[in-house]
Amino acid sequence: MKKSVAALLTVVITLALIMSAGCGSKAELTPSGAPSSSSDIAAPADSPNGTESAKPPVEPTSGGVLPVEASGEADTEPSADHSAEPSTAPSSKPSPGPAEDDGKDYTALGWALLENDGLGLITLRLDESELLHLLGEPEEKSDVEIWGADGLEHSSWSYASKGLEIGMAKQPDDTAPYLFSITATAPCTLATSRGISIGSSKDDVLKAYMDE
Repeated sequence: MKKSVAALLTVVITLALIMSAGCGSKAELTPSGAPSSSSDIAAPADSPNGTESAKPPVEPTSGGVLPVEASGEADTEPSADHSAEPSTAPSSKPSPGPAEDDGKDYTALGWALLENDGLGLITLRLDESELLHLLGEPEEKSDVEIWGADGLEHSSWSYASKGLEIGMAKQPDDTAPYLFSITATAPCTLATSRGISIGSSKDDVLKAYMDE
């Protein structure tokens, strides 16, 4: 009988100890809904400071696809290869042609020749009366016009049947014009004092004026 009572007391004491231990670790709900306990809760092993930080929930986009987190590295686009593009820059500049300046003033030489030469008796600065004596009245005359380059009154006298076009000019205050230019075409047969006329070759001209 004593053994039975002792065994019963032992069972009761054991149950009391178990219930007492269970009440010491009773969990409570916090206002946020997370369980709270008076006993220590072990932190996850992968937390750096012993606590686990909560991440905000990721919401899907309007198309139902979850956004991909940025890795922190900026995406780099492949650089364009310009090696095959044509170049618009010229490879080299054109070299200038050889200079042909022999030191002669051909304009001055030409005027000097014209002062002392002409076609037959027709020479520059021949006055109107002398020209009319040699060729007669022109077949056609142009209207008089003032050239801006020299301020002279110019007109053209045509002797088409003789192959001559005579340019006449004068100062606005002068009464009569003088011979300003001579243009000869076929059938003109007049020649310069050195024998150059319509039909003469290049070699003839060079030979006649080679000393100039």
